[in-house]
Amino acid sequence: MTAAHVRAGLTREHVIDAALAMVEREGADALTMRKLAEQLGVTTPTIYWHVGGRDEVLDAALARFAEQHEPQPPASRSPRERIVHLLRQMFEGGLEYPHITKLSTERVGVVHLALPWHRVVANEIASAGLRGEEAGAALHALLYTVGGLVHAALRPQEGDGTSPVTLLADAQPELQAMIRYRPSVYEVFDLVVPPLVTTLIPAAES
Repeated sequence: MTAAHVRAGLTREHVIDAALAMVEREGADALTMRKLAEQLGVTTPTIYWHVGGRDEVLDAALARFAEQHEPQPPASRSPRERIVHLLRQMFEGGLEYPHITKLSTERVGVVHLALPWHRVVANEIASAGLRGEEAGAALHALLYTVGGLVHAALRPQEGDGTSPVTLLADAQPELQAMIRYRPSVYEVFDLVVPPLVTTLIPAAES
């Protein structure tokens, strides 16, 4: 869409979509009201009139992202399989959109992108027969595990000489080899999450 077309029929949706695309592409730090207005071919006050200030724009962009990326539960599977499938969606989405993941963490008090995922996983845990504190503990164990994997995968690598490899340089060769091996985060997900689900969630009755 050209700037002329946007100027002629600018809507709140245009502003939010442009802001979301900018955040997805460059990160929240790159989004300024001036830059957004220039991209849309309007003045900065126009953005304020349609959506509000920068905080309101960011919150609206996160809400739009949540609308576009709702959980997609699989059909005709056991609760265990559905839970693993949902957790994998959540995990892969966090990695696919790192700028959104970072922004949602920073603004978690305003727009909680993970809430729909919490709800569907909680429903699956309940459908497996867990109740009360046992269900709550299982839910949070699974969500914390997946969230921790996403956080670890997106965290910048150590570059200040304090990595485990550097600190344990005098360790035995076998231990050094173990530390140096860096499996992909997808390998770690498959190693940890499905067995954890099997441990925490009862098997479906045949």
